[in-house]
Amino acid sequence: MIFPEPVGMLVGAAILDSIETAPRRDDVEMSERVFSSTGAVTVLAYKAFALRRGAPNHFALRSSVYSISANQWKLVQTIKRT
Repeated sequence: MIFPEPVGMLVGAAILDSIETAPRRDDVEMSERVFSSTGAVTVLAYKAFALRRGAPNHFALRSSVYSISANQWKLVQTIKRT
């Protein structure tokens, strides 16, 4: 996964480690969801609005690409635009 500096690129276990220590939002609302699937590949795009006490409100356009293999969905790529 790719994040703005100073985080940069993360792979493997580093992704899970970063998620475990990341501050959580108090509330997240998704709107204007678009779902597209071509069998083994699925794309979810949406607008997100998030709140966290003591931090500015956060708005982003997001899309995530998933692939299924051996009956298990896996995240291939996620893109966020703020």
